[in-house]
Amino acid sequence: MLFSEKQKEYIREANSVLNFKIGAVRSGKTFIDTRYIIPSKIRERAGQEGLNFILGVTESTIERNILFPMRQIYGNNLVGSITQHNEVSLFGEPCYAFGMEKSSQISKVQGASVKYCYGDEVVKWNKDAFFMLINRLDKDYSRLDAAGNPESPYHYLKEFIEKDPKIYCQQYTIDDNDFLSDEVKERIKRQNQGVYYKRYVDGQWSMAEGAIHDMWRDEINIIDTLDIEPQYYLTGIDYGTSSVCVFGLYAARDDQIRKIKEYRYDAIKSGRQKTDVEYRNDYANFINGYNIEYGYIDPSATSFRLELRNNGFTYIRAADNNVIDGIKKVQTKISNGSYKILRSCKESIREKSSYVWDKKAQLLGEDKPLKIDDHHSDEERYVIFSHFRRG
Repeated sequence: MLFSEKQKEYIREANSVLNFKIGAVRSGKTFIDTRYIIPSKIRERAGQEGLNFILGVTESTIERNILFPMRQIYGNNLVGSITQHNEVSLFGEPCYAFGMEKSSQISKVQGASVKYCYGDEVVKWNKDAFFMLINRLDKDYSRLDAAGNPESPYHYLKEFIEKDPKIYCQQYTIDDNDFLSDEVKERIKRQNQGVYYKRYVDGQWSMAEGAIHDMWRDEINIIDTLDIEPQYYLTGIDYGTSSVCVFGLYAARDDQIRKIKEYRYDAIKSGRQKTDVEYRNDYANFINGYNIEYGYIDPSATSFRLELRNNGFTYIRAADNNVIDGIKKVQTKISNGSYKILRSCKESIREKSSYVWDKKAQLLGEDKPLKIDDHHSDEERYVIFSHFRRG
């Protein structure tokens, strides 16, 4: 097997009970684990007391990131599938596999004696579940190998690693992957802006500060007239009954998207809430004259989604509300100029300076937008991420 110099270094030097690889995306962190680290460490402990664990954010991410790649290399006989009891056979040894995103997973680790554990996307794990796990590494030969992408410098895992000099931690940048083409590296660099460039390209723990869309440029991202020939139209809805409800209308062609019209109703300023029927009528007037292909709505707005679908707007669907990945996608399209807004959409443009990171959440190690004056930003995120996330 061919490994990079950084990967060879990990094989030589990662000999602690707790071993971490933290750094950029596509930098080769998991590549070495699925091909060498996991198989070798499980086999080394075969027949010894204790349990093996393969842990990630969810079972589906474990399958996608770890088990499927190993199965492609070693075959179904050596790499099994996760059963309904969270068991999976790996290289002749029984293992347990489950997600660590929620504190409820603590019970699955509690009481176990762990001889080997592999941790995927460890930075995204629940804090309490993580600490329960490391306290179960109670054998002389117990070991944890884990990998992840850095987040806030106030993240509990960064502070934990830095407090103990016996913990092995290796940092990766995207350029540490000798086998990734320059073209792919450059594409990843273009797709990540601001704090995400520092984290996912340079591999640094970095705080998200200030305006979320600080790459916005009026001279590039604001247009006076529609500059593409639309292939189809999309809508976005951020629904609110007691506060603000907004709609957005978009023209799209290939990877290009333009916001061409906006609607906003503020129940507090107006002194009256609207019903779902009234909003449905407003939406019908809003899109009059346009043939909408897809509409994306706040997934929590169940009643209004049903009101729309039951009255002929069958293209309306619940949006993918992955906030951080959605923000990254919008940032990329703003930065490369594939997302622009007509100057007449004044509220949407105004929010570009008011949509900011929550400072208090950052101090707790979390990335969250401040939930103030964010309705148009949420609505555009629903559309852009739900529709273009694979592009």
